[in-house]
Amino acid sequence: MENLAIWFQQSGQVTLAPYALPTLRADQVQVATTLSAISMGTEKLLLSGKTEIAHEEIHSWPFRYGYQNVGTIFAIGSDVNASLLGRRVFSLKPHQQYYHATTDELWFLPADVSDEQAAYSANMETAVTFVLDAAPLIGERIAIHGFGILGLCTALILRQSGYNDIHIFEPSSARAHMAQELGFIVNPSSPISYDLQFELSGQQETLSKAIELACFAGRLVIGSWYAEEGAVVKFGGNFHKRRLTLISSQVSTFGANYSLRYDRKRRRELTMCYLPLLPNIPYQRVQPSEAPQAYARLLKENNLSPILIQWS
Repeated sequence: MENLAIWFQQSGQVTLAPYALPTLRADQVQVATTLSAISMGTEKLLLSGKTEIAHEEIHSWPFRYGYQNVGTIFAIGSDVNASLLGRRVFSLKPHQQYYHATTDELWFLPADVSDEQAAYSANMETAVTFVLDAAPLIGERIAIHGFGILGLCTALILRQSGYNDIHIFEPSSARAHMAQELGFIVNPSSPISYDLQFELSGQQETLSKAIELACFAGRLVIGSWYAEEGAVVKFGGNFHKRRLTLISSQVSTFGANYSLRYDRKRRRELTMCYLPLLPNIPYQRVQPSEAPQAYARLLKENNLSPILIQWS
């Protein structure tokens, strides 16, 4: 059985080529991928040659990557319950036609979550972590910088939690329009001082802007990854006098203030509750054979619509 995969061949080059699966183990299932979502931030950096940002070590080209995979179980090992055949699942597996996994590597999807919504489970889980790290209080004035998938997920979680006056800062006209359509306040002409902000734009200059907009004792959750360039931030002026708090947030770990109460299972259950909130986003849907061209656009252009690879 042919199994195709997306390969990062070298900096700036992606190809579609075979990947031979090993023999299915007794404790594994085989999943046929339905669709996979390209990470607009991480994979763009990888394609630019910044392999140090990958969650696992990448020692050399070529390599397979991806972590937003939706599919269906169509074969099982001898030790796996047969009732799992046909179940829809999400996983952190690369962009490829088929893969093997143990059941504890899979998220079993409820009926009220579409394949398109499920493709962004990892983003929603990251947004859940942002909000847990932020620990918003009643009545706080909140701003989100960047309305890509992460900004969208974070805004939806906050609104579902009762925070209705969320301000969105987004330079892309298409993303700003989507935020307005969803009822958020976008690019206010007279910004206020914010109690809580989320920097999710991926642009280092936005961090300084957010610091300027913080109120006394304001908090700023930093979810952007600035790669090896880092971010140049001016801590002069009133930074110390205002007693600001900068919070680093990353989905691979839990904050010390809630780590004894939350684990991956509880966070995953929360994520599944929020996924149905995702609206019908204007995706770019491409066939696997068109993926190299889609990656080329990703490398050259900013603020593209989310890209889904349709495998079946």
